[in-house]
Amino acid sequence: MTCFIKKLNITAPSKTDPSVAPDGHENIFLLMPVAPELQDNEDIRERYFNLMMDRIEKLTGDSCRDQIVFKRSYAHSDFVSDYHAFKGNAYGLANTIFQTACRIALGRLVSKVICAA
Repeated sequence: MTCFIKKLNITAPSKTDPSVAPDGHENIFLLMPVAPELQDNEDIRERYFNLMMDRIEKLTGDSCRDQIVFKRSYAHSDFVSDYHAFKGNAYGLANTIFQTACRIALGRLVSKVICAA
């Protein structure tokens, strides 16, 4: 079965705040939105992680997987158990296109992928 990732957000907060990562390392977040109430377990999370890494490595031509020193996954079932979020939705009850689309329309979107050395 082939699975395509429609949207993938990559954030590297250590680029603007070096205190969020040890010296010589990067702090990188990968976010792949998924539908609420999907099955969630460690095998599925690892599959999603590998899909994201496959896409990043294909787009950049660089392998980052072997440079990961810490990895933690957090998914919709975690939002339910930790925050009692309805259906694990991090955006609240009114998850609309305007929560993300308006930001894109207001300014130029710049994306980079950065791998730790």
